[in-house]
Amino acid sequence: MKEREWIPGINHIEFWVNSIEESLKFYETLFALIGWKEIGKGMFSSGHIEVYLKEAVVPRTDSAGPRHICFQAVSRDVVDRVGSYLQEAGAEMIMGPALLKYPAIQRDIIR
Repeated sequence: MKEREWIPGINHIEFWVNSIEESLKFYETLFALIGWKEIGKGMFSSGHIEVYLKEAVVPRTDSAGPRHICFQAVSRDVVDRVGSYLQEAGAEMIMGPALLKYPAIQRDIIR
């Protein structure tokens, strides 16, 4: 088996959620739509970066942190399907769907 080649970048991002079960109802579908694989309960991978959902009962506070997450899609069709899913799920979007100046179509979401 070939050893994994490491490239500079972010290895993983961990999000604390109040309820892993409630969060999975949303994120399992979202990550499947954008082509990510579920690699464990609450763990998703693009093949280059991983996102972990960790249940942590903490009070919500307004503090410095990420303002938004921008996922890169492989086609306009994926963007449209994700956009429809996010609208149906009641997600708050700060922009999009839009073709941005980057090399691929992207979707910007918040929360």
